[in-house]
Amino acid sequence: MFEGTHAGGPLAPELDGPSRRALILAGGGLKVAFQAGVLQVWLDEARDGGKRLEFMHADGASGGVFQLAMWCQGMSGHRITENWRRTSPIHAALELNCRGWLRAESLLTMRKFRTRVLRDTWGLDWQRIQASTRSATFNVFDVSGQRLVTLPPAQMNEDLLVAAASLPGWCPPVTVRGRTYIDGVLATDANLEAAIAAGANELWVIWTVSTAGRWRNGPVAEYFQVIVEACANGSLQRDLDRIAQSNRAHAEGRPAQYPHPVRIVPLVQEVPLHYLLVFTRRSLKAAVDLGVRRAREWCRERGLDVCVGSSPATVGEGAAVAGGLDFRESMAGTVAFGASDALVSAQLGDARGDEMTLRLKVEIDDVDAFLANRRHRTAVSGSIDCEILGGVLPIERGSVTLVPENGTGRATTMEYRLDFADRTGRELTLLGTKTVRNDPGLALWRDATTLDVQLFPRQHHLNGSGHHLNGSGPAGTPVLSGRLRLSLRSFLRQLSTFHATATTPLGRVQTVLAFGAFFLRQAARGTGSTVSEFDQWPQEEQPKGAKVFAHNERIVPAPPERVWDLLVAAQGWSKFYANAQFVALADPRQHRLRRGSVFRWVTFGAPITSEVNTCERPARIGWRWWRRGAHGYHIWLLEPHERGTRIVTEETQRGVLPGLTRPIMQPLLWLAHNYWLRQLGRRTSRPPQPAGAKGALR
Repeated sequence: MFEGTHAGGPLAPELDGPSRRALILAGGGLKVAFQAGVLQVWLDEARDGGKRLEFMHADGASGGVFQLAMWCQGMSGHRITENWRRTSPIHAALELNCRGWLRAESLLTMRKFRTRVLRDTWGLDWQRIQASTRSATFNVFDVSGQRLVTLPPAQMNEDLLVAAASLPGWCPPVTVRGRTYIDGVLATDANLEAAIAAGANELWVIWTVSTAGRWRNGPVAEYFQVIVEACANGSLQRDLDRIAQSNRAHAEGRPAQYPHPVRIVPLVQEVPLHYLLVFTRRSLKAAVDLGVRRAREWCRERGLDVCVGSSPATVGEGAAVAGGLDFRESMAGTVAFGASDALVSAQLGDARGDEMTLRLKVEIDDVDAFLANRRHRTAVSGSIDCEILGGVLPIERGSVTLVPENGTGRATTMEYRLDFADRTGRELTLLGTKTVRNDPGLALWRDATTLDVQLFPRQHHLNGSGHHLNGSGPAGTPVLSGRLRLSLRSFLRQLSTFHATATTPLGRVQTVLAFGAFFLRQAARGTGSTVSEFDQWPQEEQPKGAKVFAHNERIVPAPPERVWDLLVAAQGWSKFYANAQFVALADPRQHRLRRGSVFRWVTFGAPITSEVNTCERPARIGWRWWRRGAHGYHIWLLEPHERGTRIVTEETQRGVLPGLTRPIMQPLLWLAHNYWLRQLGRRTSRPPQPAGAKGALR
């Protein structure tokens, strides 16, 4: 097949100038996992004269288009091999096309492959691929036009990428803008002419299609021997013959088919893997490892140095390095139109049921560089799910920046910037801020998991990185705002998504630990104490010196009088606040709390007695409470607000039991009161119903 590539052969001529290398990423079904291993060596480890290898162009056909897409995105060879090692054929790729059988469409479908491999495992980012400055050509067969189509990165998308590897009969054809596309292997499995046309004079070909020339009986074996091997090897041999003839013409001074001599540099391997019927991750990993070993041997045979364990090349935007890291983050909460305050909007949105969910993938290409930069910025991708904006909307461009302020005890800010378009095509920018303040104890958790968001029309006076030239965000009043939170369940799930791209297991562990330690240091820059908003605490119940103290506040879309009526109807608390049970006033003639009222109830599973000593309708109410081993004070403030009522509640706890249970009780009390306020907001935002009506507020 590659006769003539030896020194002095017709496929190894003297070049007419400096070497202009091109990568030829040929197809081969799942055998291209071997190709990924070769790229780790060629892109990251190999040295020619002490310098990394450089490729001025790359061409991909059939299965080779996947490596080409990752290369255009800027991934290193290490990142490409790591992607393949993480790929599970059964779990993520092979899926029977049961619906398509009735139409005789195909045996398999690519639905899972798109979501679980291309997006989730490999993290293909089409914005980066389409914006790539690298010279590259993707090959796909246009059934409608009956011709091979060669496309640059700017014209590619996920549909065309899938089509470029859709073998007829096995995978369904793909329709894009009314035209039908399939795998280009029927025309070519390696478009050498496209690389020559791009100016390359040295073609580095990775060939995994079998050249053994053995015939095997059976429909499956015959399919791949005809469709893949016969077509691919036949078209390649034709192209090699043309190049050899052109090279001879150049050597003899005659007119030639190609504008310059072309050298072919092949790496050919019989890979012990089926083209499609592969069922285990271990098989793919073995093919990748074989590619790494074979490429290292190949380089040494040709006098190239191999720096095993060297850092991957950081060429191109978005390149991944040995110390790279990525993880997923999901935050959900409530939002509302018309209010600029995030908390107010969240509480109004909660009452109306208007929710937003962010599903993000954070990618840090070089953790060391990220930590060294004062503005720790990295890229994020993913989607925004919000029904009032039109449903699930892909993020076109995103970033997150961690900005620590100078000085111990200062806040650390995480700034999110997400550009997207709603269903009407309106371009928008969502700005999010996490502010980790100098709050005590587990208040740190609330800060680190709370994202205040504001939505603005997108502004285009940006620099090349997509950020404002002056470093500020959009000006003006936000279209929408709210507050999102990372739940404990989502946080635990997030921990399982951390993936480091270092070349060794120890390096991957060190990468994750370095990032984790950095984040914890920034989050815990200082401690302090929460200051109470009230100035009328009983002397012995002041927050200072309390074992447990909780401060909560919320805006609810209802007047203070309505909130007050619900709050003083203590015997009805259990209808909306599950932590208040068996509430009973000592005086059966009383139905509402007033100054001097004594009531008994069960909260946090313990019976307590409370006595109201402050009651100013509709602004303030407070009561002492006691039980064996503990006592405290709980006070409420209701203030008129432009959007309804601002509710503030604070509680202190003292005694032996609060002292022993403080690590648990401090966050638990805050969470319980937060839930109480949330339920108050929901109950008071309902339209009043006539007395006696079913479901009437009592």
